[in-house]
Amino acid sequence: MKRILFIELLGGIGDLIIALPAIKALALSHPQARIAVLTFPPGGELLQSDRHIHEVIFAQRGAARQSVEQILIQQNFDLIVSDVNYDGIAELIHNSGAKRTVTNLWRNPPDNQLISDRFCQILYEEGLIATAGLRHGRSPLAPLIRGERHLSFPTNRKRLF
Repeated sequence: MKRILFIELLGGIGDLIIALPAIKALALSHPQARIAVLTFPPGGELLQSDRHIHEVIFAQRGAARQSVEQILIQQNFDLIVSDVNYDGIAELIHNSGAKRTVTNLWRNPPDNQLISDRFCQILYEEGLIATAGLRHGRSPLAPLIRGERHLSFPTNRKRLF
């Protein structure tokens, strides 16, 4: 795999953080590949300083399908993974010409499994992430940029309870 696109268009920063272990597991399992993530702002900004992600592409709110169409016209990918299953986006991905596609990371979720773990398990079962990538991918932390590392929080906060 040389180029991988992960599409996370569920809408919130929390959804992106849930998908982050799967994105990182893909990156670690395919270290020579360039990883691109298509997502909405403001969540995408969390990924811009991540050394495992080479490109963050911002989709336009209210135009998710059009954003996917545009990126698939502009770029070719060997692998496309998506947690999106609405607006015919899965069909666009399957018809993109990518060598491999995985479009339903929500399939058959067990009651007792974290969503992020489910995403990684599916990618592992599809043969797309290595066991090592699966273990390392469990950490959903977004990297801090230089300015954020020095932030301090006031210690004189009022107690709420």
